[in-house]
Amino acid sequence: MAFTLNNADGDMISFQNGYGDESEWVGTTFEGQEVASITRAPEIVVDQSWERRRSREQEFSVTLNTLNPIWYNSLSEEQKTLISNWRQAWLDYPTDENATEPQRPDGIF
Repeated sequence: MAFTLNNADGDMISFQNGYGDESEWVGTTFEGQEVASITRAPEIVVDQSWERRRSREQEFSVTLNTLNPIWYNSLSEEQKTLISNWRQAWLDYPTDENATEPQRPDGIF
């Protein structure tokens, strides 16, 4: 549990993350100041979108970013549509928390 140690004026003396029981700090001296109160830090919510963007960048680096125009032009319209839909699914993936990671179209890459 993360919390701050505060002096009598309510100013933060220090930020602690999991160092013993919070109540043990009140009334002690820390860095030359008496700890008058503690305040629990809010829980940190991790945003998963950055991790999803990183996965997308990695996937594109070995697929779309390496496409040869001659190879792409040799694909059928159906294959091009599959690639386009797959690409769009990846573009939407970081911002749609309910989406599952898009799978590569079979037999294209």
